[in-house]
Amino acid sequence: HHMSWRVGASQPPPQSIMTGFQNDVVITQIKELKPPEPQQQLIASSKTHRHLRATPTSKPPPKSNIETGKDPWAPNGPKPSASNTQDGKQRLAELQEKLKHDLSTEMAQQLETHAQAAVQAAAASSLTSTSNQDQRIAALEVGLKEIKGQNAQFNQWFQQAEE
Repeated sequence: HHMSWRVGASQPPPQSIMTGFQNDVVITQIKELKPPEPQQQLIASSKTHRHLRATPTSKPPPKSNIETGKDPWAPNGPKPSASNTQDGKQRLAELQEKLKHDLSTEMAQQLETHAQAAVQAAAASSLTSTSNQDQRIAALEVGLKEIKGQNAQFNQWFQQAEE
């Protein structure tokens, strides 16, 4: 009768046939025995399953930006050279000067506009205050004339009463 055993070993067998149990024992090396990997269940639409089956999985996954050292926010153009950097600095200085000039021109125009408006408001205010003062003086003069008239009337009455 025949029996078989599977025995693990770190080295290949020294001979293919050895004597044991009063019989010849045939020894064969079995290459790595792997249990079948359980299939992962993927819950997805049938379209996704078809796409995954159609796509070859042998290509390596893309490297991340951290691994490649690429900056995802950097422009795709060529790296600036030293001359480009100098041109950029000069352009920046020109833009700053133009901005300063434009701002100072705009501020001067606005200041002049506000100053003219303030002068006109002050002139209108002084005209208004002058006319207000004229009206007050006229009212005082009228009041004074009335008081003089009343005073004259009282004096006349007192003179008549004494007689």
